[in-house]
Amino acid sequence: MQALVKIAPGPDQVALRDWPVPTPSAEEVLVRVRAAAVCGSDVHIWHDRFPSTPPLVIGHEFCGVIEQVGAKVTGFGVGDVVVAENNPEACGRCRVCVTGFPNLCPQKRAIGFKRDGCFAEYVTVPAELLHRVPAGVPVAAAA
Repeated sequence: MQALVKIAPGPDQVALRDWPVPTPSAEEVLVRVRAAAVCGSDVHIWHDRFPSTPPLVIGHEFCGVIEQVGAKVTGFGVGDVVVAENNPEACGRCRVCVTGFPNLCPQKRAIGFKRDGCFAEYVTVPAELLHRVPAGVPVAAAA
């Protein structure tokens, strides 16, 4: 698949690359990205002013359709239109997490920052972070 990748540390180290289609774990889904938005943090990653762990696909604001469901996923199915929170693997134990701000957890592996993101044809997402998009909401608006 084609993906926009932060290929190395440093400014302007972003390029369109062939990238493997990810395989979801038992707790994840594979989402075909239908729309993605550019966030200020994506621009900061481009200029190397925001922490990331290259090489990785950047981008984290998206809407897409579930293409594959991991073996332990319940409540979601192929064809569901979804968006996702960006808190993968927040620890749930630090002061930041227990006070309700897992998005700020220093341990999290955020999509597009520390794990592959959505500026690609497909992205894997932990099912616990998914939200269905209501019928009639355009994918671009949901992203």
